[in-house]
Amino acid sequence: MARHHKRSSSSLTLRSESASSNDGSSSSDESSASSVDKRSSLASRKGSAKPRKLEKKPMSAYILSKANKTTNDRKGQGPIRSGREECMHVARWIPRGIDMFVILKDTFRIARYLEAEEAAKTSTDSEDEDVKRERKEALGVVTKDAQERHLRTYQRIVFSTPYLRTLIRGRHNRNKLETELNSILSEMQEIIGQIRSEDASHLKPFIGNYAVAQPGVKGLEPPIFSENKKSRARMGVNHPQLAGMLCPVKHVNAYHNNPKKVQEQLQNGEIRMNAAAWPALAYPGDPPGIDFNIEDIQEGFLKGHILKRVLRHIYTSPSSALIDDGELSVTRSGNAKLHGMYKVEAEHIAYALVQSRFGISSRDKWQETDGNYSYRDAYYRTIKAIREPFDEAWAEELLEWWNKAVFGNKRGVPLFDISDDDEDDDDLILMRKQSAKRAAAGTQVEVEPPFNPDISTVVPSTPATSPPPKEEPTLPQQKSVPKPRPVKPAEQLACKTLSSTPALASVPPPNADVLAASDKVKKRKSEELEVDGDGDSSLSEVESVSNSPVVPKRGKKGQKKTATAAATKKRKGRK
Repeated sequence: MARHHKRSSSSLTLRSESASSNDGSSSSDESSASSVDKRSSLASRKGSAKPRKLEKKPMSAYILSKANKTTNDRKGQGPIRSGREECMHVARWIPRGIDMFVILKDTFRIARYLEAEEAAKTSTDSEDEDVKRERKEALGVVTKDAQERHLRTYQRIVFSTPYLRTLIRGRHNRNKLETELNSILSEMQEIIGQIRSEDASHLKPFIGNYAVAQPGVKGLEPPIFSENKKSRARMGVNHPQLAGMLCPVKHVNAYHNNPKKVQEQLQNGEIRMNAAAWPALAYPGDPPGIDFNIEDIQEGFLKGHILKRVLRHIYTSPSSALIDDGELSVTRSGNAKLHGMYKVEAEHIAYALVQSRFGISSRDKWQETDGNYSYRDAYYRTIKAIREPFDEAWAEELLEWWNKAVFGNKRGVPLFDISDDDEDDDDLILMRKQSAKRAAAGTQVEVEPPFNPDISTVVPSTPATSPPPKEEPTLPQQKSVPKPRPVKPAEQLACKTLSSTPALASVPPPNADVLAASDKVKKRKSEELEVDGDGDSSLSEVESVSNSPVVPKRGKKGQKKTATAAATKKRKGRK
């Protein structure tokens, strides 16, 4: 029985190990793993175990593995993240800089319907009627403003996440890609909700100092303590100062004249507080909205001190919230730098407005509504007021004011910018103005031509607008002694005259002295030829003296005459 038990236990162990090896798992920590591997290898050699077949991976798995690799592995581009991690990183920025109340699955569905609608207009292929009808029904219940908002949010998210773009545009195994896409969007949606709640809870300890105009001089009365639930209950319309900030700006003057009466009207709902009425906290002043003019509602709108401090707290750092404008604070990297925010946009201002109002309210946890007040509607209405303004100059001036307050420059982060500030100290600005002035006058700076030693005359400089002067052809300088032409045999020299030599059109005829010297040289050479008895003997010497072209080679008779003349000269020398 004992032997039978041992055999059965060993066989069970062998089966379990072989099964685990087929599944791809390994147990390196166990001491018996090596012996089991040896037994399984011997069994496979004998043919008892069948070799495992290699399965081909589908194209969708290859696409996912390739897209999920590190997307930020270059030097200086921050931490290395996989495709999925990059999506989660972007999800932390979506509520702060893209869309605070976005529902990703709905946004992606509507935006892809819009893209398909545009593609169908230019495509020549036939489309399934069921798909076409489904798309029209889905887009029919969405307003034009909402469609534009969904498409803008979709494009910004997809541009920031290459992995999502790969999942959307992949063509192989669409079911698996869609499953992966929906899984990532669900995780991103959870992160968006967490970020909204985290920013709201982190603001609570600081909101008391941010609410007053001069926190170093005077605080809230009575004071509030964010960690105390009883103190939180006394915030919002239950606090005399905070109620005036939540009050619609149209009733703020009445509130300052009779605070208790208007506060009671706010508490019992007699004065309605909804997203259609801008709150007094969106305007500057001490208290906020004190200088509000009902005839000019946009004057000072979205320049309240609490908005500026909350936006700095969220996007740069809490330590920069209370500094003066233009003062720089040395802090660690904030959300603006981590997510590449280089200027203030409409979404940032709207997010600060929502978080500011929620921060001074009596709500303990984040909610999208506070009584009749909808934070969602207030958020989108604020963005629309900036992106689709009735006064373009007002919207442009507002964004410049915010960039100046947050980044110290009206155009945002000054990477390299030629601004109009400190014009007297900036030579680049002076160069730009001088260039514009010359272009307006239609003249340019006169530039002297470079010096040319071959040209003896001086050409005066002329403006670029006048036609260029006509250049007269100049004759080359005459040389003192011209090079002699190659000397030819006597019978050819007799019939050769000076007048028959071709002359260049640009070279003047030589003077009398030059001609006389040339005749003397020719006469002397001809006499030497007559004395020697053969003109060919001195031909090589004449050619060596002159720099004229080489005379063509002679035939056999000429070579014999040259050799005979050389031998005769040697004999005369010996005598």
